[in-house]
Amino acid sequence: MGTRFQDPLRAAVERDDAVAITLLVQAGCTVDAGIMSSILKHATSTGNTSLLQAVVDGGFDLNTNFSGHLGDSLILAITYKHHLSVALLLGYGCDPNLNRRAESDTPLELAAKVALPSIVELLLQHGAQTHNRSALHYAAMNDRTDIAEVLVRHGQDINVIPDNEDIPAGYIERGWGTALHEAVRAQKLSFTKWLLDHGAQTSIKDNKGMTAREVAIGMADEEILNIL
Repeated sequence: MGTRFQDPLRAAVERDDAVAITLLVQAGCTVDAGIMSSILKHATSTGNTSLLQAVVDGGFDLNTNFSGHLGDSLILAITYKHHLSVALLLGYGCDPNLNRRAESDTPLELAAKVALPSIVELLLQHGAQTHNRSALHYAAMNDRTDIAEVLVRHGQDINVIPDNEDIPAGYIERGWGTALHEAVRAQKLSFTKWLLDHGAQTSIKDNKGMTAREVAIGMADEEILNIL
């Protein structure tokens, strides 16, 4: 039945017909990743979330994991960096801690890489967990002190070394430590300074037994060495 109704739903999305979208979803139409992406593109370009609201009104389970391990609606909305869509999805019960992607990111960790501070704030307000997660580390890798400010304001431990099954094996193999270790490895001078100014401890060793200073020595990064 889902396949039979797929084309009408796609057509309804293309003509911005919110009423038809609601009726088709209620009738059993399949909302796939392509359709949800089109809806989110519409919201991002117009600032109007009516089509997303129509899917919700039709009874679509917003925590549905799309095929291909793309994640759910919330993950897609974060990818589009659209505050209003993220707010709507969280308001209707999207779980900010689900991780169903082929990659290892929770919604908060993905937002720390690609999104706006306001979206990180929204996720935290709706219960996104920082404990034993890598959001601050990803902010460090991407030189996002604006994201780090939000995380720390919500209680993020600057000196934690996350230990969970979602940490990419490559990070574990080359050395995995605190956010300071990651800022040094990524050669992010300004982020390294920010961490030091906010209480990052330089004596902590990563899983290879190295301090952040020893990592900097190995990289011959004189600028970072001068501030550690």
